[in-house]
Amino acid sequence: MSFYRRRDVRMDGKSRAILAGVFFITVFPAFAEDNVLKIDQTSPLGALQGNMLSSDQSLADNSLVAGPTQQMIDNALGGTLQVDDLYRMNQATAPSALQTGQGNTAMLTIVGDGGQLMLLQDNSAGGTVGNAAQLSAFGADALGAILQIGDGNEASLMVGDAATGLIVQNGSSNTSSLTVESGGKGEIIQNGNGNSFSTTVAANSSVSIVQNGNNLTQAGVTGMQVFSTAPGTVAITQTGF
Repeated sequence: MSFYRRRDVRMDGKSRAILAGVFFITVFPAFAEDNVLKIDQTSPLGALQGNMLSSDQSLADNSLVAGPTQQMIDNALGGTLQVDDLYRMNQATAPSALQTGQGNTAMLTIVGDGGQLMLLQDNSAGGTVGNAAQLSAFGADALGAILQIGDGNEASLMVGDAATGLIVQNGSSNTSSLTVESGGKGEIIQNGNGNSFSTTVAANSSVSIVQNGNNLTQAGVTGMQVFSTAPGTVAITQTGF
């Protein structure tokens, strides 16, 4: 048995929302227009802690916080979801962001016009630590998504103007950080446990980092930085169990 809470919120003003269990706070001063937050939160019966989401869309217009489609979730579970599978959604028909299980936390910030962020956190298969995610979209038409399926994962994602970024953590105790500068694309896919990776993606680059296995890390202390003046693709796959 699970407790189920759903929030579909249209915020026609400068808006901040904090959702944690039964707590729901919105602030509506003025100026920003047509910002939408959709969230489903579920926790098992007897859970010691709920899930928390904080969303700041106070400096955004026409922004959306939502969830991935079922096809995106299925692809993530199958290890085939890619950054090019993300697309901009209609505010009215977009699925809700999802936090299911217990102890999951997410902080989302959108600044500018038309930014969209997607979130899925699921540790319902017995996890008690919770996943942590921080998502930021700075600039017009930024698009980002984090999917965490497991427990104890940590992810940080920041996308710039017209940039697209994706982090998938299919396992437990993975950590990743991805910054995609204006106009670029980047993704980190972690299938396994205890993996870590950090990367910065410059404009006009498409970067894919895939870790299949356990306890894999990037080479070097600071991770990877990709700088390119022309469109190109950089793919790195680490495999080891």
